[in-house]
Amino acid sequence: MQSKIKIIVLGPTGVGKTVISNLISDHSDTPPSVYHPTVGVRILELQKEPPRSNRRAGASSVEIEIWDCSGDLRYESCWHSFRKDVNGIIFVYDGEDPNPDMQPWVRNFPH
Repeated sequence: MQSKIKIIVLGPTGVGKTVISNLISDHSDTPPSVYHPTVGVRILELQKEPPRSNRRAGASSVEIEIWDCSGDLRYESCWHSFRKDVNGIIFVYDGEDPNPDMQPWVRNFPH
């Protein structure tokens, strides 16, 4: 039996959502030193085997989708479709920004 998990990565433009998504998925299509803003959403897929200590009878693997969402607010009208069937949210922000404005994401993606 295969399980599926959908995780979305959200936050303002330029805070490192793609770098974190690449790290989680072991994907590296763009070097971290080169900045290319995500257009809309970028979906990364991976499969993981459960650890032997956690394997249940019949459990084979987990399919994971990482949705690396653009921080550009012009895509806000698409966010309702991003929320469908989501299992987890990673909010990313610039820790050096004394007043990060996370309200658009927190308001549209309740935890």
